[in-house]
Amino acid sequence: MLATMSQQQPSTYEPFLTVAASAGTGKTYLLINRLVRLLLEGQRPASLLAITFTRKAAAEMQQRLLARLRNMASLSDTDLDAQLFEL
Repeated sequence: MLATMSQQQPSTYEPFLTVAASAGTGKTYLLINRLVRLLLEGQRPASLLAITFTRKAAAEMQQRLLARLRNMASLSDTDLDAQLFEL
């Protein structure tokens, strides 16, 4: 499935997703949200694969995912509920 940036919160999940958009449009944000949702739905981390074109971009994606998960783990229940709702 090829997602455009206007499809940031698809109602159904395809097993594979390609995101193509210009720089600065939120591709990494979209992918991090999707990965967090998949993890919350019970997907094993070892079963997820996110590919990008450069090692730098891959490191950035990994860093953002870990930062998001750390942040979510430290939130109050109310704040966590709000963040989960936004996903």
